[in-house]
Amino acid sequence: ELRAPLATVSAAAQSLDMILSDGGEAVGNRLARIHRSVSRMTELMDQLLNQDRLGEQAWMPRGEQTDLAELARDVVASMKPDTAHALILQADGPLPVFCDRPLTSVVVRNLIHNAIKYSPANQPVRIETGHGRAGDAPMAWVAVTDRGPGIGEEEQARIFEPHFRRAAHRETQGMGIGLYLARRICQNQGGSLTMQSQVGVGTRFVVTLPSGAPAA
Repeated sequence: ELRAPLATVSAAAQSLDMILSDGGEAVGNRLARIHRSVSRMTELMDQLLNQDRLGEQAWMPRGEQTDLAELARDVVASMKPDTAHALILQADGPLPVFCDRPLTSVVVRNLIHNAIKYSPANQPVRIETGHGRAGDAPMAWVAVTDRGPGIGEEEQARIFEPHFRRAAHRETQGMGIGLYLARRICQNQGGSLTMQSQVGVGTRFVVTLPSGAPAA
């Protein structure tokens, strides 16, 4: 059910490549965006719906040791061609983290997408990584900061509720489940998703995850 419509889009784009082979740079750029989106969706389905995961909940994390800085670089590189916003990345590695790489990539991508969606086109989105501690446990973090309108205090308390839609942006496409699922994914990996925001200044979301595997 998921692959069939995606295959149709891919085949139609390939046909347009041939029909519009001399359509110019603007047409070529739009077709390239379609191909990248199809590749991204195919990759995501392969990661989350492969045979090893079919017997369990697709959104339950499966931890592995990876590099959070590299993960952030990969996500930003995949998004840059399709946004007019400047994505400014600070991700010095290696930055060890124990997480489900595909699901964590979904979280980071969602946060960047939200920052783009709510920011003026002439304002950059900043993505930073670093390390810290939670008690005695070493942690790694990735932060996404925008210079959008910010979120009022009364809405900050509800921003992670399922299906919550901010009053000022209910016309923006979406079901209101992204931040709720993102926080659940982080919490299920022994981490957190937090937010700081100021009206008229912008918003910063921070994903924090353990640097090493949990004790047996």
